[in-house]
Amino acid sequence: MVSKSKIHNERNVGVSVVSSDSVKQVQLAKGFWSKRLITGPTSGSQLFMLSRVSMDPNSTSTGSYPDKDEALFILKGSVRISWNGHRKNLLPGDSVFIPMGTTTIMENGSKKSKAELLAVIAPSKTLEELQVVVH
Repeated sequence: MVSKSKIHNERNVGVSVVSSDSVKQVQLAKGFWSKRLITGPTSGSQLFMLSRVSMDPNSTSTGSYPDKDEALFILKGSVRISWNGHRKNLLPGDSVFIPMGTTTIMENGSKKSKAELLAVIAPSKTLEELQVVVH
C-alpha cells in the first residue's frame, strides 16, 4: 500500500508526494530489489516511472525493456553494466541512458556492500503493464 498526499498548486494541477518508507519493495530478480516510487498508479504520472533499486552483494541481473527508455543514477556502491559488447563501471554520481530494447547485464561485484541507484523509466505504465524482460 502506498500512502500519498495531494498538494494542489495555483493551476489546480495535482502534485503527489510519496514517502519511500510507504512503498513496498519488490524483488525483480535474485538479489535485485525495486521500490517503484513514482508511477501512474501511485502518483498519476503518465510520462515516466521513478524507482529506487537495491542490488545485494555479488548479485547480477540481465534484462531489457522492449518499449521503454531507462536512465540510471548511482547513489551508493559500484555497478558494472554491460551491453552490446561494452562494459562500464559506474560509481556514485554516475548516470547512464539505456535506449529501449537494449539488453543489459548489471553486476554488483562487492562481497559486502549493497549498491543503490535511481531508475527513471519512460513511458510510465501501470504495474500490470510494466514488463521487464529478465533473463
